[in-house]
Amino acid sequence: MHWALSTFLYGLCTVAPLVVSVCVYNAQTVPGGNKWMDELNQSPLTPKPFVFGVAWTLLYLLVGLSLAVLVHTAVNDPHFGGQWNPLSFFVTGILFYAAQLCANYAYLLVMFRDHDLEAGLKLLYLVLALTAFNILCFAPVSALAAAMLLPYACYLLVAYRLQAYLVANNAETDPEKAGDEAAGSKLQV
Repeated sequence: MHWALSTFLYGLCTVAPLVVSVCVYNAQTVPGGNKWMDELNQSPLTPKPFVFGVAWTLLYLLVGLSLAVLVHTAVNDPHFGGQWNPLSFFVTGILFYAAQLCANYAYLLVMFRDHDLEAGLKLLYLVLALTAFNILCFAPVSALAAAMLLPYACYLLVAYRLQAYLVANNAETDPEKAGDEAAGSKLQV
C-alpha cells in the first residue's frame, strides 16, 4: 500500500503541473500561433518559439519532480520531524510551491489572453520571489528537491529579462495601452 501511494503521489506531482500549464497555454493560443506576440518588438535574445515549448515542458517536469522528491523524502525519512522539525519547512514549501504555480499560470493568462505586458512583468517578479522562497523551504527537507528548482529559477530570470525588454520597447505597439492613453488624453483636453 505504501508503494502504491508513493507511486500515485509521484505521478500526480510530476504530471499535474505539466498538464495544467499545457492546458492554460493552449487555451490562450491559436493554431496559427500567437500573432500578437509575433508582432511585438522582441529582444534579440528571444529564442525561437519552439524553444519555449521544449524548455517549459522540461522545466515543468523538473518542478513536478521536485515536489515528488520532497513528498517522497517526507514520507520515507524516519527522521522526519526530528530535532530540527522539517515539517514546518515541508508545509511552507508546499504553500510556496502552490503559490508560485498559480502565479505562473496567472502570468500565462495575463500575457496571452489579456496582452498586458506590465502586469506580466510584475507577475514574473512575483513568480521569481515565490520560487526563491520555495527553494529555501525545500532545501532543509530535500537538497535534491531544492536543486531541481534551480533550472526553473534560472529560466525565470531569462524570462524576466525578456519581459522587461518587451515592456520597455512596446509601449506604443500595445493596442490596449494605446487605447487607454488616447482615451486619457481626450479626457485631459
